[in-house]
Amino acid sequence: MVRVRVGAQEPSVAPDDGLTSVRFDELISVRFDDSLPLETVAVEADSPHQLALAIAAHWQPVRADFRQQLINTRVAERLLKIRPRALIIEQITGATLDLVRLGPILGIPSLVYPAAAAQFEDDDARRWYDAALADAHAQLRSPGEEAPALAALQAPAQRRFDYALYEFVQRDHALLDRQLAPVLPHFVECRRVLDLACGPGIFVHALRRRGVAASGVERSAMAARYGRSIGLDIAEDDALAFLGRQIGEYDGLLCSHFVEHLPIDVLQHLMALIAQALRPGGIAVFVFPDPESIRSQLLGFWRDPEHVRFYHPDLIELLARAAGLEADYHSHRAQAHQVVSFPVQPPAAPAAAIPPARRAWHRFWPGRKIIDEQARQIAELQARVAGLQQAVDKLWQVNLTWAWEDNAIVRVRKPA
Repeated sequence: MVRVRVGAQEPSVAPDDGLTSVRFDELISVRFDDSLPLETVAVEADSPHQLALAIAAHWQPVRADFRQQLINTRVAERLLKIRPRALIIEQITGATLDLVRLGPILGIPSLVYPAAAAQFEDDDARRWYDAALADAHAQLRSPGEEAPALAALQAPAQRRFDYALYEFVQRDHALLDRQLAPVLPHFVECRRVLDLACGPGIFVHALRRRGVAASGVERSAMAARYGRSIGLDIAEDDALAFLGRQIGEYDGLLCSHFVEHLPIDVLQHLMALIAQALRPGGIAVFVFPDPESIRSQLLGFWRDPEHVRFYHPDLIELLARAAGLEADYHSHRAQAHQVVSFPVQPPAAPAAAIPPARRAWHRFWPGRKIIDEQARQIAELQARVAGLQQAVDKLWQVNLTWAWEDNAIVRVRKPA
């Protein structure tokens, strides 16, 4: 188990021994468990003064892998809630590595004990480790150094919201890494790929791990610096301005979750720039929230502060064609899609009746009336059950109308 202490108060002198001590109001612990799936974050305790998490033991060694950041969003929520004076990370692991940088992003200094026996998956993992430590306010060698380091802290500057705060606090990088995995095969034959508005470089990193020469452009200074610090080629610039200077430079372009940030006139301009920047035969892949996915509509789209509107994949394809590009792949056509209609009014409840001939017997055989009434009620109940089952089956068919993946994918190609 590793611990992260937060909520450090002013150092105080203990009256009994005169030694400087440090009080902490909050403890975050992380336990590694071999039995947990890689994507799971189990909350084992959540109280005003403790947050205990458990994750897969796979994430204990330091890796060059964005998926190891799976506890970031939970810890960030806690830090934003309590606004601690400092963050002390007692042990660096894969899961706690990025917390060294998360604190300063939130305006909270991070103090860290470097891992004397840290486990690194490879040289890239060591680069990630060194980059994170470079962002720490101080590196500690013993508990006795904590109080002086805390006493030397300056009051944090007043932060205002910028997109980098959303990028590193609310965007789940581990989830984004998994969501982009199906996009990678589109670029297997590319030699040079550019990721537009690449953030900290999640997709750039994934392509480079597969031997593709990939780079990115990102306007956020913090995100671009983050990516460069872990060895990625990321230019800090406006994506459209950067793309406008590229003439036939790339055989692959990625626009992942970018178009929904743009109004229609800017998107038209982007399509023209893409056609200009691609080599003949080159491809551009667009990944964006699918407006036909009910989950995209209801769960996440408007959480991003800069989302402008949904774009239907048919419209993206049409805009690309208008810019001289050829449609190459459309996720709606790759996945069977059935629109099921349904009645506005519910069907009438079925009723069972006793045949007239049988009712005539009731005058001569009173007991038969009781038996027939019970049979009628049973038949009516069975009919209602069958009707409910039909309604459930219909509801399931209708639900398939909206059973889309969260994201749509459109691939276009520049004519050779």
